[in-house]
Amino acid sequence: MNKNLLLSVLLSLAIAFGLFAQKTEFKTEPEEAFGVETIRVENGKHLNDYLDIGKLKTQQTDIDPGIDPEGDFMFRSAFSADGTKVFVCNGGTNNVTVFDFENMTVITNIEVGGYPCDIAVTNEYAVVSCIFGDVIDVIDLSNYSIAASFSTPSGAQPAVVEISPDGNFAYIACDINDQLEVIDLANLTQLNPITGFPISLQTFSWVSTGGRSSFKFSRFVVSPDGNYLIVSNGDDKVLYIDSQTGNTDFEVNIPDCPVVGLSGDGSKTIAPSFSYSTGILQVFQIDNIAHEITGTVEVTGYSLSTNEVGANADGTKAYIGISNNSSAIVNFETNDFTVFTQTYTAFWIGTSANHNYAVSGQYRFSIIDFENETIADYYWGNSQDFGCVSPVGFKVAGYDPLRYEGLYFYDCTNPEDIELKGKELTGFPPEGDTPYRIAISPDGTRAVTSNSLSENMSIIDLTTYSVDTIIDLGEKCDAVGITHDSQWAIMGGYDLNTIKLINLSTNEFVTSVTTGQRPLMVAIAPEDDYAYIGNLKQNSVSFVELNGASSTEIADIPTGVIGLTWAANGVRSSVEVDPTGQYVLVAASFADKVQVIDIQAQQVVADIPVGTFPLKIAFNSSGEYAAVTNYFSNDF
Repeated sequence: MNKNLLLSVLLSLAIAFGLFAQKTEFKTEPEEAFGVETIRVENGKHLNDYLDIGKLKTQQTDIDPGIDPEGDFMFRSAFSADGTKVFVCNGGTNNVTVFDFENMTVITNIEVGGYPCDIAVTNEYAVVSCIFGDVIDVIDLSNYSIAASFSTPSGAQPAVVEISPDGNFAYIACDINDQLEVIDLANLTQLNPITGFPISLQTFSWVSTGGRSSFKFSRFVVSPDGNYLIVSNGDDKVLYIDSQTGNTDFEVNIPDCPVVGLSGDGSKTIAPSFSYSTGILQVFQIDNIAHEITGTVEVTGYSLSTNEVGANADGTKAYIGISNNSSAIVNFETNDFTVFTQTYTAFWIGTSANHNYAVSGQYRFSIIDFENETIADYYWGNSQDFGCVSPVGFKVAGYDPLRYEGLYFYDCTNPEDIELKGKELTGFPPEGDTPYRIAISPDGTRAVTSNSLSENMSIIDLTTYSVDTIIDLGEKCDAVGITHDSQWAIMGGYDLNTIKLINLSTNEFVTSVTTGQRPLMVAIAPEDDYAYIGNLKQNSVSFVELNGASSTEIADIPTGVIGLTWAANGVRSSVEVDPTGQYVLVAASFADKVQVIDIQAQQVVADIPVGTFPLKIAFNSSGEYAAVTNYFSNDF
């Protein structure tokens, strides 16, 4: 929607991080997730208000810890018409990754225009909207070449792509100029645009530990006969816009409607409605022939949490994501609804090709049986915020680009027995996504990075300034330390509660050592005989005796509550060993104390009151003194 831009990205980020500047907002690592923040976007704001588009180009000047081509900043995806392939937009690397679903392998990466964010496919083509390149690229699926490229007005930001049911036309909605570009795919020509088309940015999200962001726009649907584009105006109406003339032929009054969806047979439009002022959540059923409301269900006690909706074959039931970690099926025939707490709130919603089942994407990935209004099956453990469902069979690809920059492949042929086939990074492996921590060996020959999103590490040769080796770690490992003899790298783990030992003489993974929960701080003894591991979730320090493949944990010392701040992509409380090897100091942030652990006695021998929320600790060279920064009292 064409409004004046209100804020620069610096002001937006300053305000966003300013919201966290209270001690109560800084906490230990959550149980099931970490640090994702989402803004519900006000009407009239655009991506320009949250991203500095001019700074999205690659700014690396030295070494990429991965191997090109990578697939960074994942956005929307789509299955091929035959269900054998998955196409994923990678905005940060300006390419589209093509996966073979069955083998979970990357077939190719296709270079496209600036920042691809949405994609839709026909039997012959894939149509990609490149939001910051003001380009619409059409990919020939027979050879993965660019069959045609079409320009939009400068700064229009083409954001959302839909295809007519017959595959002959592509409709691309632009955010800034409210224009709908129309592409004749039969002749590969650009037709006259439709003006005043209501599409808008709805959410902007970022992650505190990964340096990644994502966004979602409102959507529209195409009627089964291809005659109408059905879309909410973002306020109080659902519009039926003639796909050829651009005229609005019908309007249906629906208050506070953020999204619309179609029934499987296309006879009904489903339109959720939620008012923040009244707190009323309703779901409307619209007949697409009569263009009138034929059913309304009020979902009492809940708010709408997901701007997506799924519907069964004839539109008598709809699936929505609601508040209180729940989702719901709405039944228009009984004028009632069924709530599911086991699914948690759906982050994305899809339906099986026959519309017998809804797909609920979340950390608990769930298949919902429309007919019986039950959970057919769920798979726990892979966070996801985006996904797509095959138009053939029942295959699903889900992903959360802020936590793992790759796809999870689900075979749901038997909806009551979900099979996770596996996962694979976008681009071509090995990638080095969001290098989060770095350590340089004392002899100056190597640097080691922990690559959070690709769940691996890179060993960089500092004599040639090149990536020597990339090692898969099996989980995100945010911490890294190197022994003083430059032989061993120690990587702190995350979900598996283990640290990893890497031999830098041979550049090989050697072993994992079980420690406490979330081992996210690493300190190494001066003589390299021990590593002291801060366990963020368990609030303890593990003593690990270092002996190559035979390294073991010998003690776990409880501490006060270790904390972190989400500023600067996440700063953890210090766990530091003094230069003499006698003491370990721990910033017990929530107790406003520094604790002293006697290494020989393996116990806390002193609690030193300091300022508010002590965070980072450093020793002088003799170990006689230590300094600690107190985050909230602004002193040290």
